[in-house]
Amino acid sequence: MNKPNGYVSIIAGVVGGIAAAYAYKKRETIKTTMKNDFFGLMDNLKDKSADTIHKKVGYPVYEYMKKKENIPF
Repeated sequence: MNKPNGYVSIIAGVVGGIAAAYAYKKRETIKTTMKNDFFGLMDNLKDKSADTIHKKVGYPVYEYMKKKENIPF
């Protein structure tokens, strides 16, 4: 192993150990934050999929019905 690569790997190991210790110490805060982010992401995904379904399916059906029944609005 070259000396520069050895130093980088040692530093990466130390930083990884510190990050793991911090994550273990703050695990409840991290868990709550991740849960909130996940539910926010799911709500956003539901909104996007509902909007896509409306644009791809709902609007063409509405236009068809509007033409067939001569609805002015």
